Amino acid sequence: MTVNDIQQQLKLINIKSQQLLKRLEYNIDTDENLEVDEITQLQTAREQLISHLFSQYSRDDIEKELLLINQMVNLDADLQMKTEELKQAFASKLIKIQKGKKSAITYNKY
Repeated sequence: MTVNDIQQQLKLINIKSQQLLKRLEYNIDTDENLEVDEITQLQTAREQLISHLFSQYSRDDIEKELLLINQMVNLDADLQMKTEELKQAFASKLIKIQKGKKSAITYNKY
């Protein structure tokens, strides 16, 4: 278990994080259906990589890669922010749909 192994795993985690972030941004920016399967697969793969990293290597070994760890933490913060934005976007769409249904019901009464 070398420093290079830790670097590779951290880089892979960061790549998965970036892919997930792009997918979330795409779903926020478009009106297309949410790609739940793809997002779930990316999230699961990312979580497994993180879990594997922290179970396989000691904290001291991992801390030697501070730059990559900081990048991972920043990407995680971005993911949390984008997830909240996506949640808000869905809430807005749901409200819009409900208002449309109410309008249609009201219109049909007359």
